[in-house]
Amino acid sequence: MRMGLLLLWAFLLLFTKPVLTKVSIGSVTADTGWKFVEKFCFDERGGFFTAEASVNDPRGFFSNLTELLLYADAEDAWPQVVDSSASCQWKANQSNLRGPIGELSTARHWGVKGQRPRWWYIVVSNCQLGRVDVSYNLEFTNEGGLFSHQFGKDEQGIYEMSIVFFAVLTLLAALISALLGVLCLRHMHVKIVVVLLVAVALEDISVMLNLIHCATFAQDGVGRIGAYRGGIFFDMVAQVVFMLLLLLLVRGWPLSTNFLPDKRRLIAAITIVALSYIALFIYVCIGVDPLSTLYYYDAIPGYVIIAIRLLVFAWAMFDVRRTWGYESDALRKRFYVFLGVYVALWFLLMPLLVLIAHFLQSWYRAKIIAGLVFSFNTLTLIVLSWMFRPSKGNAYFAVLDPKARVMFGSNTLQIFPMFDRSSIYDKSDKPAFET
Repeated sequence: MRMGLLLLWAFLLLFTKPVLTKVSIGSVTADTGWKFVEKFCFDERGGFFTAEASVNDPRGFFSNLTELLLYADAEDAWPQVVDSSASCQWKANQSNLRGPIGELSTARHWGVKGQRPRWWYIVVSNCQLGRVDVSYNLEFTNEGGLFSHQFGKDEQGIYEMSIVFFAVLTLLAALISALLGVLCLRHMHVKIVVVLLVAVALEDISVMLNLIHCATFAQDGVGRIGAYRGGIFFDMVAQVVFMLLLLLLVRGWPLSTNFLPDKRRLIAAITIVALSYIALFIYVCIGVDPLSTLYYYDAIPGYVIIAIRLLVFAWAMFDVRRTWGYESDALRKRFYVFLGVYVALWFLLMPLLVLIAHFLQSWYRAKIIAGLVFSFNTLTLIVLSWMFRPSKGNAYFAVLDPKARVMFGSNTLQIFPMFDRSSIYDKSDKPAFET
């Protein structure tokens, strides 16, 4: 029963409340006042806007008193009215284009002049009446072909990037699968590479779902809401799995030891991270302000994840320093130095991305952040896969060989001794080994 309710809840999150689309079909209930409906970013070449709307008013009285308003993002239009406490009538008078809903019973078309990328905001105004129900069908298009016609300026380029990175990640997953076969034949460590393959597969699924959404969007201007949100969800899961992989490696498992200290703390940390991502996913599905053009990490749930990642980063740095100090094999020591730099870059990326995104122009923000996220996620997976490649010229491949371990004293099981943290680097200590 609980599982059924959980699945129903997940379904509702994935398939309700449409995302920003070129074709927007729906209805809105406008009480006396001013009601935002939709927004779209036209590019510098301009585009077209088509509107069809009706009021649930058999007598036609309300239709002529309820208006559809269009605002540009120019300083004398949208910015001065969106947060204003002025009257409804004053806000309506600041619009760039307005017309009664009664004149939109059949579709009307407008051309949008191109100068620079510009957001246009659609509002229903009902300044004189009580509660009014308005149904609408809005269509926005830019000039251009398959990759730009249906997409707002802020989203142009994401479709092409999805194609490229899906191909790269699919190839990478195939290569890691081949690497696993080599490791099994040579009786080497496979567990850590299996976790790496899972992270790559999850990221590949994420990009694939985003590609499905973009491909459909390019045809109908609506896309697939489930695929779009599914892509975000699988990317978040991939982030959690990859973080787990890094935390295992910095603790020396399974390259230097078959013992994993502080398992409860590790499980607790990953659980907290996973729950924070679940909260962010819920926020993306039902909490994002439709007026906002900010990166979804640039909000309170995103700030919480950033704070948690920074804490885990500090913990990971302590662990990799401890593992490096305890390891006596020169090759593995060099590997842990590389791993420390690699982990630092990975953990610090998210705060840097949010900082960059905050200062980008709104019509470039989504595409630039998507490109940076796609690139860095893929690059980090490629680099770690490259470090484990089965090549004669790759010295680090030997760290996956359990026979190449250097024993810690008489500890043939490579188990970390039980010691006090204050004496962690004191090699003169002779602690008892746990067997």
